[in-house]
Amino acid sequence: MPQPCHAFLRNLPLLLLVALFALSATLHAATRSALADHPSPYLALHADDPVAWRTWSAEILVEAQRDNRPIYLSSGYFACHWCHVMQRESFQDAEIAELLNTAFIPVKLDRELHPALDDYLMAFVRKTAGSAGWPLNVFLTPEGYPLGGMAYVAPAQFLAILQRVAKGWAEEGAHLAYNARLLVVSQALTGNPVRPLDTPAETLRDRFYRSSLNLADELGGGIGAESRFPMVPQYLALLELLALQPQPRVEAWLRLTLDRTAALGMRDAIHGGFFRYTTDPDQRTPHFEKMLYDQALLALLYLRAAHQLEHPPYREVAFDTLRFTLDHFAHPEGGYIASLSAVDSEQVEGGGYLWSLERLRKLLTPEQLAFAVAYWQLQGGADFSAGYLPIPNPTHLDPLLKQQVRDRLRAAATRHPADSKRIAAWNGLLLSALSAASCAALDPPLPLGPECAARLQEQPQWAAPWWEAGQQLHTLLLERFQQQGQIHRSLDDAGHGFGEAALEDYAFIAQALEHWNQITGKRHDPALRAILDHAWNVHYTPQGWQPGSGFLLPGMTREAAVAEGPLPSPSATLIALSRNHPDPAIRQQRQRALQQGYAISYHQPFWYPSYQLLFTQPQESP
Repeated sequence: MPQPCHAFLRNLPLLLLVALFALSATLHAATRSALADHPSPYLALHADDPVAWRTWSAEILVEAQRDNRPIYLSSGYFACHWCHVMQRESFQDAEIAELLNTAFIPVKLDRELHPALDDYLMAFVRKTAGSAGWPLNVFLTPEGYPLGGMAYVAPAQFLAILQRVAKGWAEEGAHLAYNARLLVVSQALTGNPVRPLDTPAETLRDRFYRSSLNLADELGGGIGAESRFPMVPQYLALLELLALQPQPRVEAWLRLTLDRTAALGMRDAIHGGFFRYTTDPDQRTPHFEKMLYDQALLALLYLRAAHQLEHPPYREVAFDTLRFTLDHFAHPEGGYIASLSAVDSEQVEGGGYLWSLERLRKLLTPEQLAFAVAYWQLQGGADFSAGYLPIPNPTHLDPLLKQQVRDRLRAAATRHPADSKRIAAWNGLLLSALSAASCAALDPPLPLGPECAARLQEQPQWAAPWWEAGQQLHTLLLERFQQQGQIHRSLDDAGHGFGEAALEDYAFIAQALEHWNQITGKRHDPALRAILDHAWNVHYTPQGWQPGSGFLLPGMTREAAVAEGPLPSPSATLIALSRNHPDPAIRQQRQRALQQGYAISYHQPFWYPSYQLLFTQPQESP
């Protein structure tokens, strides 16, 4: 049995032990003040934890090396259900806090403010542990090399892990540090070679189609056999490629996926909007957080699908999602907040979206109750302890009763707290969706482009809600998020910028400006040019892409291509936007970056769908 950490502590000289506890108390008092005033609601949430949390900075590594203490880094986000659970169970536990404060330097990270760092640590844990998620818990050596990590664990297991790591570091820290360094160095890229674009576009499209079908659930829609995520970058790329090279199986599967995503539990049937994902392939058990980027990207996906697949109902899904977003995500000072929490104001997971029959009987007339039970399938055993998740059954539709019941349930629902920070990249994605919606609202609907810009001058009333919201957001992006091409990662409630911008912030704001220019007819945009120039100068070198603002950990290296996740690839986005850049030096950088991304996107086409679009467009193909 491993020796408990408290036994190790008892072997320390008494004065050192007293000093460690005094340091812990001092750090906690200082940290509480810092976190309480932090503009990140997620970090502020942890202000009263007994853990002496630090925020992430280069000084953490300096202190860790000076004291030879390992770093415990906990990464999460405000909307995350299990992040709230782990805080309640573990980070507010006195015994766990004592050990974290004395044997480690505990760091609390808002992953939405440090996306590149979180991606790097997530990839490490997924590779070494087999799976990963949030809250993400990682132990680092004082030099910043990862030792190991895990997602949520129960408090007893977490305490045992802390004790083992503390004991192991005290007894053989040098050996552990050497192994951690060796593991990272052995996995580091030796370079990102440049390759010619020597595969015919048709072959690349076929490879992407095959890789998609290999992962597809052609009977139930979506990807894989377990959870269901909205794989928007992949689906958008497939829509674009189907226009160039039809593939009936892919189109049938994509239609099925879009139908089920809109009709089942990933979409909120009462309030509107989409949950982040479902834990089951039948899409009846969502994780209840709602993210701004999901609303923006899914609205954009359904608008494109309505046009490409000639299916108007998809357009209404997009408009309904944008109405929800404008109503529930709008910040009073302009722009749009990051997310709505998975837990409601009563600390119930999904509480504002779940309904018991007992509660419904108190809210609805007998006629309304009978309709609600039939239409939203509120019968049989409830899937959640708090009640049923309404999922529509279109065969029982009565539009008038539906609206009456939805209005009553919306008014009676508990609220889900909001993460009020406004993230640059995600607001950029929403402006792109509002631009597309302005064109889709015309009669007849149009895609983005010159024809839309001309028609909007003739029919502004058709696009009024999307156009007006887009105009306000466009102004905010230019006046508050950026200055002379440099971008703030986020805005606080007072409108002050904070956080260092990532590559995705530059890419998606630049894309948003380009999309807005397409519907306004603006040809020359100095702000767009400045943002593109800054992105290339700061985030790209001949060695590859730097997704974040810097390399604080030694294992973080430049990437040949940034893969797609829930968001499109920012490197592919920047390459696409710079096709006609007037600066020949940047066009040369662009060509090198395109060729650097060729090899990895060729071998893993499904995870680099935006690169498939780049390589299969007529002007890029060999």
